[in-house]
Amino acid sequence: AAQGRTGQGPGGSPGPAAGADIQDDMGAELSKLQRAERHLDSLVKLAVQELRETQRMPGTRNVRFILCMFIDECRLRREKVMRTISARQLVDAKRKTQEISAYSVIDFGANANEEIRKIIAVTKELQQMLDVVRSVQPVDVLSLELKLTLMECLECKLQLHDTRVELLKEVKGKPSDPMLPALRTIKDRWNALKSFSLYALYMDCEAKRLDFGGNDDEHLAYLVKASNAQIDQMLQIDKDRIISHDTLVPALCYDLLRENAELRKMTNTYQLHVLLLYKGARPSGPMAEQPEPVGVGEAGAAGQRG
Repeated sequence: AAQGRTGQGPGGSPGPAAGADIQDDMGAELSKLQRAERHLDSLVKLAVQELRETQRMPGTRNVRFILCMFIDECRLRREKVMRTISARQLVDAKRKTQEISAYSVIDFGANANEEIRKIIAVTKELQQMLDVVRSVQPVDVLSLELKLTLMECLECKLQLHDTRVELLKEVKGKPSDPMLPALRTIKDRWNALKSFSLYALYMDCEAKRLDFGGNDDEHLAYLVKASNAQIDQMLQIDKDRIISHDTLVPALCYDLLRENAELRKMTNTYQLHVLLLYKGARPSGPMAEQPEPVGVGEAGAAGQRG
């Protein structure tokens, strides 16, 4: 029974059930997993509501204990389903590479214009794939790191294609710039920050019908945390400098990109506050924990020392 539940054999070694569970998770339809997530979420809400009602009744200690166990079990199963959905979305996005036409460009012949055209066609497909990966919502550390690693791989692939285009231009005798591929990567990250929609985040929260118990401050805190998480993913990639930074690009370009992300985290807090006011909510005020802009803390400390 333990082997069936944990997938481990004697001595803690992986049992045959572990491989079976992985195969079941990879073979399940994504629509069924999403339906299971919604069903488990509704069960948790109903159980929590029932628990609140029984707390006012005498002699229901055992009932409350069973309800607490049921809620924990549903939450654990929901977390597993959410992790599986996130992993499946990333895997599906990665396997779309097999559907890209002219994916392998191996004939660098005399017709450089034709080769450039093929590379640009593949680059557009890779850019669309990168946008799909960015839209996947990770639910744990493992899926987050998998998403960031996949994004870094796609960015490196895009930069490689742009570098090949510049080399073909050089062979053709046309003007070329070796720094341009790396600058395009920075521009793509900058555009990703600009395309982030706070209103879409708010509407997604409304569509999921999240219950904040009428507390507008908790609603605002949730939205701020979700918006900051989107920006933190780009900042996390920036920390992997050995992969995400290019030696031909001045460090100032990456510093400006990081400063822009930090400033957007600050402005998002106030924009969400105004959005809730516009929708009729009454949050008490700006969030107490504001993201500090880069350099402000150091400047304040220096001023105190002076």
